[in-house]
Amino acid sequence: MQKRILTSIGAALLLCPSSAAIAQDETFFWDGDLSSDWFGTTNWEIFGGDPMPGLGDPPIPDAGTRVEIETDGTGSTPAPVISTGAALAHQIRIGRDQPGMLTVSGGSLTTTPGTVQFRVGNGTAGTLNLSGGTINVTGGSMTTGDACNCKGQINVTGGAINITGASRDLNLDETAGSLAGSNLMMTAGTISIADVLLIDNNASIDLMGGTITAAAEQAGAIRIRRDGAVRVSGGLLETKDDLEFGNGTVAGGSLAI
Repeated sequence: MQKRILTSIGAALLLCPSSAAIAQDETFFWDGDLSSDWFGTTNWEIFGGDPMPGLGDPPIPDAGTRVEIETDGTGSTPAPVISTGAALAHQIRIGRDQPGMLTVSGGSLTTTPGTVQFRVGNGTAGTLNLSGGTINVTGGSMTTGDACNCKGQINVTGGAINITGASRDLNLDETAGSLAGSNLMMTAGTISIADVLLIDNNASIDLMGGTITAAAEQAGAIRIRRDGAVRVSGGLLETKDDLEFGNGTVAGGSLAI
């Protein structure tokens, strides 16, 4: 992956006496220099550049850091994998200046409270693969095609995604006029959403196995809008309240079982 340029602000922060402590607003960029291991310190860059000479490798992300994942799609940068252990981040963005991919096959990945804490496709295309383990989005929402025409692909073949907290959603391509065409493909596992499941603007869900539950007790707990499509050939799609196809001002989508 092309190295980012270390900013002068970043350099100043790295040289200050308290540089050993990780600030709550730092950004870690996936580097993949050593391997695909999320917990490998040489796989991360801090402040958009490699560590300053003599300071060693950066630590791994923690509950106070934003994580941006780019793997360029060519295979030259291995995509990060979490197969064991407990990974933490404040916010995850998969796909920024270049396409990105993240695989969780075991262990856990937990984000800390915020507004939108897990973005798949954010600036360019992003892919999330879950085959085991648990993704916990606590006090925040998960989105695809976030404010851009960049496809977010979520593949779930096992494990669990838990989106918890008041008014926390799974939103597929919510931005009006989005051409991202994001997709959630699921064959096993569970997705539990504290509030609303939204499929919007040509986004789609292919449910072949497993369970998706929208737990909001409110009108439109599952909302299929503006040519969004849900195709169910197996598994369980569950709403604790209404299933909404558009509303008075927004066109609806389709559900095929």
